[in-house]
Amino acid sequence: MYDIGDEKLDTLGTTADELAAIGQLLNQPRLAHIWYTLYVEGNIVEEGDNPFLGDGLSVPKLEEYLEVPQSTLYNDIEELVDIGAVEIASNSQSKGYRAGFLEAEGKIVDEMNEDDAIVNPPLIGLVGQAYVNDDVADFLDEYGHDAVWEGLTFYRAHLTGRMDHDFTELIPHIPDPQLETIVPSLRHILRQMSRDPLWGMDYSDVLNTSK
Repeated sequence: MYDIGDEKLDTLGTTADELAAIGQLLNQPRLAHIWYTLYVEGNIVEEGDNPFLGDGLSVPKLEEYLEVPQSTLYNDIEELVDIGAVEIASNSQSKGYRAGFLEAEGKIVDEMNEDDAIVNPPLIGLVGQAYVNDDVADFLDEYGHDAVWEGLTFYRAHLTGRMDHDFTELIPHIPDPQLETIVPSLRHILRQMSRDPLWGMDYSDVLNTSK
């Protein structure tokens, strides 16, 4: 479908390797959950430090943020390295890992049918919630990745005041009760992204004053 090589596949500069990694994460919620947690927690550093120059997070440190058995986590991290979603940041006695930034236009992602969609860390993080939240898992199974993107996009727009309508009104093809089941996870992902100094968007105040 696309030329696989070193060229950029979309206007965001997504490479073939990055596209392949995104596809793996979208289809494996546990890997998406681990990648997203490493991405957010790995970017949170002491004030004045550069997250790009750090030693990354070790598996034991990452385990503190996850409910994944350590043996499984070691295997999953190695898989994430193999697919190019994670890099080894340091080779000390306890290896440090860093999650690479991943982003792609929906039109080049096989799992997406919405050409206007953008696959980025918040969306991957929300897919990862399917590993820890049955409501998200059921929603993803029933409605697919496009619906997850729509939920995230319109909820964020409603939350920030860019749209007056409730986000459920903007997705009429999905029943309101089903959309409401993923709201806690939408809020969790946006709150986590607010902690990421590299993301540059802080939703904390509006999340604290809204439902």
